[in-house]
Amino acid sequence: MNALIFLLLFFPSLAFSQEVLIKSLGSSPLQYQIFLNENKKFISFIDYNHAKLQRNPTQEEALFQLSELFHHEPKLVVEEIKKIQAQGPLTLISLRFIRDLSDKLLNEKIKADLKKDILGIYCKTISILNEGPALHPCVYDTVSASLLHKRFPQIEKIAIEGLVFDFQDNLVLGSNNPYQWTLLSNSHKAVRFYGTFSQLLNQHFVFESLAEGSCEQHSLPTDLDFEIMETSTVFFAKDCLVKTSLANKKSSSLIAKKSLLYVTGIAVLTGIIYSMKDKTVVIDAPALK
Repeated sequence: MNALIFLLLFFPSLAFSQEVLIKSLGSSPLQYQIFLNENKKFISFIDYNHAKLQRNPTQEEALFQLSELFHHEPKLVVEEIKKIQAQGPLTLISLRFIRDLSDKLLNEKIKADLKKDILGIYCKTISILNEGPALHPCVYDTVSASLLHKRFPQIEKIAIEGLVFDFQDNLVLGSNNPYQWTLLSNSHKAVRFYGTFSQLLNQHFVFESLAEGSCEQHSLPTDLDFEIMETSTVFFAKDCLVKTSLANKKSSSLIAKKSLLYVTGIAVLTGIIYSMKDKTVVIDAPALK
């Protein structure tokens, strides 16, 4: 996984130079994976979403600017980090930066209540990064990712912030810390939630499938990300692949027909109104007499 993250960080265009392969609901997961392994020009929908989670230069720039303030305004720095954490998943670069910055803050002379907040931020990042022992006392909760699969059987992997985990993994989390969770599937739209692990287990989500049906009669996604809408392919079977651009063209055609009908209707109505100009209209309704 580290090699994949390295490539995504320094060569993000690599992930999107490949064609995204969406698994239709009901198609064979095994055949889908075999097809992916044999056709390297494709990338799974999960890997596409993983790559997206690693691309947030605006977030990273906002965090970098805080390094100039931590000596003089530690409270402001903590408030800003919490805001950024609540806005969306942290990239690997952001996680590492927050870990290092919070480590430096913990070595400063600061008030006890502020230090407690900083320790929570530090423990939250170092627990999921798992890149070495903690330099400060942290309280962890170890939970099984399989609990999420039992609770949400539609999903295939989970992302905590920008890091993806399998259901076989034990998750080491900062105790009672909220995280950005993304529930991932190759056949459903990603679902995101911000909160603790226990709060996540208590949620009731509606998982929207991306494509359904058979090779002969099917529905295709029409609201994918713009960058992959024209280049994605839906997998129904190894001998049945359908481009998502076909759905986009059908949708555009339907919109065009509706627009034409709307414009025509307005033109006809305008003509009727104009033809009745300066005329007296008499309503002959027996019931009103």
